[in-house]
Amino acid sequence: MKRTGSFLVRCGWVALLAAMAGCASDDTPVQPPPPAWPVSVAEHDALVQAGTRFPRQTIVLLNRQRAMDADRDEDQRVESLALAASLAGDDPAVAQDIRTLLGLPDTPPILRAAALRQMLAKNPTVAKTFAVFAANGYAFHARDVHLLTSLAGDEARQPLTRPQLVADIHTRLSGRAHVPIASPAPETSAPAGATPAAEAEGIDGFDKNLGRLTHADLWNILLVQEMLARPDVLRGLNNAVRDDRADTATAWGGLIRYVNGRAEMVRYKAPAEAGQSDFRHAFNAAAVEAGTDALARFQFHFEHPDNVLRAGPTASDLADAATHNAYGIIVTSIRNDTACCVHYYNPQGVIVSLGVYSLAEWK
Repeated sequence: MKRTGSFLVRCGWVALLAAMAGCASDDTPVQPPPPAWPVSVAEHDALVQAGTRFPRQTIVLLNRQRAMDADRDEDQRVESLALAASLAGDDPAVAQDIRTLLGLPDTPPILRAAALRQMLAKNPTVAKTFAVFAANGYAFHARDVHLLTSLAGDEARQPLTRPQLVADIHTRLSGRAHVPIASPAPETSAPAGATPAAEAEGIDGFDKNLGRLTHADLWNILLVQEMLARPDVLRGLNNAVRDDRADTATAWGGLIRYVNGRAEMVRYKAPAEAGQSDFRHAFNAAAVEAGTDALARFQFHFEHPDNVLRAGPTASDLADAATHNAYGIIVTSIRNDTACCVHYYNPQGVIVSLGVYSLAEWK
């Protein structure tokens, strides 16, 4: 992000803006530009009141550059973002800038808050969805932009309160067997003599962890539960068990996205430079970048037909989730490949069992 300003200059910002200097966005005659281009809404309004006219698109481009330039003063970046958003209307480029600023880990808090205000101001449906989240104790996290915007854009989805989400999840969980875990899964094969946790010792109970789950966690869990109830997904998991088991060089994984009103799994191949590992999926650069616009990551623990001792995320998975601010799903083969167990985890290290799902009828 530190190279943004110099990169834009190298790519021809100066030449582009100079070429546009004589091109107005309307029929108003263009006057010579003022000594300094406006960097805030107040400055722009003052120049307009003074009768000064200059190309609106030029001001938008310059202030987009300022807002995205990490070398500039934070307050000026906030003001430039507000001016660009005010003048740009529904320009998708400005909308993408806002999402970029929300998602980048090194965005200053004051600028992230400004980007959130602009996103909500430009998207009434997102603002309405966010208000429901906030009313249920939710504090904004950049990793949830995909969830918020997806739910807001789905007219078939009803806003749910925390008690409603909890009740729905409870109903789904109570109808399933579970594979409780007492600690993170081993990084490779299970240690000799290890046995599954007794249910009372599990660290992955939904009720036990409910106080540490946000409104976004609850929505993620519900959407994944809905996904796992679909025959096409269970059929795909059964095929993945077969194909991943045959691939002993890499572990399989990918991202879960909200598409057409439901969660969908999209596989990403592990990069060759990550080396060979049949135990942990290595997310490539494309998957890491795309993960900022997804609900969660997923990985398969399919090394053995009865892989119950590898159920749930490893310590490395939990550390990676914290580093990349990501949610995760682990799907593990059990019962001689006739079933799989699923565990959800979040960047705070909370693990929740989502139950056992039968694959027998899809053989």
